[in-house]
Amino acid sequence: MKISKYARASISFFTIIPAGNAVFIPEAIYFLWLPYLLSGLVSFIVLYEIEGFVSKFILAIIALSIIGIIHGAQNLDALFDLGDGLMKRGEAEKRLKVMKDPSVGAGGLFMFFVVYGISVSALFSVPKNKIPYMILFSQLVDIIFMSVVFFRNKPIGEGYGKFFSVISSRWTFLITSFGIPFILSLLLFPEYIVVLFSVIIIAIILRLYLYKIFGGVNGDIVGASGEIGRMFALLLSTISIFLV
Repeated sequence: MKISKYARASISFFTIIPAGNAVFIPEAIYFLWLPYLLSGLVSFIVLYEIEGFVSKFILAIIALSIIGIIHGAQNLDALFDLGDGLMKRGEAEKRLKVMKDPSVGAGGLFMFFVVYGISVSALFSVPKNKIPYMILFSQLVDIIFMSVVFFRNKPIGEGYGKFFSVISSRWTFLITSFGIPFILSLLLFPEYIVVLFSVIIIAIILRLYLYKIFGGVNGDIVGASGEIGRMFALLLSTISIFLV
């Protein structure tokens, strides 16, 4: 079946899991939500099983490490590149050129410490039994955030963004990669509904800002936006927990 083919291709491309599809196909972007939900579920299960045996800090580190390992640190590399691009002054072309430089500059390091520092701190500030659930919720938000940034946005460069540009501009993409995690978030985490809508608003604002700076999106921008989305989900969930 084509659906199975697309799903396996998505898992193969966005994770280190060999799902049996050696040739990637653009329609796999319809299943962008699947590999990120899968990594969130794996992290949730591991954290749920070990939370009684490790410290809160170790639990927070393991939570993000599992996700990073499953995705082959794709989005971590994208976050470094976006940070360097944002720090560069000048026209969009100059910013994009810096993003493609394999070396990591001060902007990339700054972005790394901000995003993961806030994420770990948010997890560290809540009860241990809340961490697995926050991670799963933040992964769902991760997908939503990327979808908002990617949907019908102008592709720049010749990489990931252009390869998926046609498919990501279709309403089917929005229905699957935004609609499915959105519904799951409402069903599984109704207590975070305010957080969910707040992060969607932040995603729209970031989309507009990044378009102003870069004139569109590429793979680095989309991948990094997911890490930023998770950070906001964890941060705002922490505030929500303390207000309840």
